[in-house]
Amino acid sequence: MLEQETERQAETAAEELRAADAESPLAYHQAYERVLARSGRTVAVAAVRLFLTRQDKEAQRQASAFLADLRQEAQAERTRKAAAPAPRLAQVEGWPPGVIARYLTVAGALVDVRETGPRDDEGDVAATFAECHGCPQHEGREWNTHPRGAWLTVSEAAAEAEYAARAWAQAHAEICRAMPLPTKESR
Repeated sequence: MLEQETERQAETAAEELRAADAESPLAYHQAYERVLARSGRTVAVAAVRLFLTRQDKEAQRQASAFLADLRQEAQAERTRKAAAPAPRLAQVEGWPPGVIARYLTVAGALVDVRETGPRDDEGDVAATFAECHGCPQHEGREWNTHPRGAWLTVSEAAAEAEYAARAWAQAHAEICRAMPLPTKESR
């Protein structure tokens, strides 16, 4: 009977501590002092233990809910990425097939960057290269999936080769002074 009375008093005191804790640390301390003076050390300690246990459980519940939300968002992002088609470079109308970028030299010639293979094919050797239509210079790079001991996907290797080809094309277009090669229409 005495234990039940102590538990009931501890429950009441724990609620009092919770309400005071919501106000401020000082209010919590004052509430603890009141419980200690009113009910004694045994009830005060039991009340603090109940209060902290409930606080821990609430914190664990909140953390679990937060982690569940994060997992749900991550799954939704994976699903969205899986449903999205593989990134393909758009073919600009009027450009030759395979051309993914064009740069204009200072003399008006074009420097084309083109790809020779699809980015989702693991079997074929493919490359990205740039060539100037004003002079004979060109630059190319195979899609190396094992550069410097690393392992890349075909898409990553293609992106790396594309970056290098675009950098070369940009740099070349800034300095090339060759006139565009004549076409049948311009003769």
